Amino acid sequence: MTTTESAGTSAPQPLFYQRPTPLDPVRHAGKRLRRNAGFSFAARTNSVLLTAAEFPAALRFYPIVFTVANPAMPLALLGVTSESNLFVDANGAWRAHTYVPAYVRRYPFAFIESGDRKAFTLCVDEVSPFVIEGDGEPFFVDGKPSTLTEQALRFCTEFQGLFQGTQAFGEALAGSGLLIERQADFRSPAGKQASLSGFRIVDEQKFNDLPDATFLDWRKRGWVHLVHAHLFSLANLNDLFEHSLTTSGG
Repeated sequence: MTTTESAGTSAPQPLFYQRPTPLDPVRHAGKRLRRNAGFSFAARTNSVLLTAAEFPAALRFYPIVFTVANPAMPLALLGVTSESNLFVDANGAWRAHTYVPAYVRRYPFAFIESGDRKAFTLCVDEVSPFVIEGDGEPFFVDGKPSTLTEQALRFCTEFQGLFQGTQAFGEALAGSGLLIERQADFRSPAGKQASLSGFRIVDEQKFNDLPDATFLDWRKRGWVHLVHAHLFSLANLNDLFEHSLTTSGG
């Protein structure tokens, strides 16, 4: 049997969020955060946005690829089929001893950009299983942001800064013509086949042929080691396919 699927073709925002709403001391006065709600919300995606700062941790477990559409953004591949995350089990637990991307960890919080793109508002996904009444950590205490909300604000602020820096890296790769579209194919010992398409990788030869001035500039920016991390991470594609075919009985 042959399975042909596609990786994400654009930066996956706002993946996971159904009803992101600005946190408000009146609207959310009685709402609390449920800890340890698991990762079932991420079980039906095969890729998730990754910031450049996460490459060193992520390359050990995930193939790191880039979106087909511009602006080029890096993705951690989590599965082969479009609605399968091989790192989340039936109980909603993330695979032990593997890195959980920041995009996943910040849920159910998010920054939503204003219409004029000059400001961001801290929001929460109101229909998330993490948002409850009763036991849990409050979003507001006496009408003021709780420690939890302040921590979420700091995390989202940091994530947004990393996201913007990653955009600059992706734009440089695309602008230099280094990104090429690829398809990954795999055949198990039992003869079962699978393919994954709809993503880009760095053309290693073109990267090696960069003008010296560009290479030195990228090295100063920390981008050279990011390209190397991306290329090394592609070795994880075989593990991803093997896990997928084993899980599906291949």
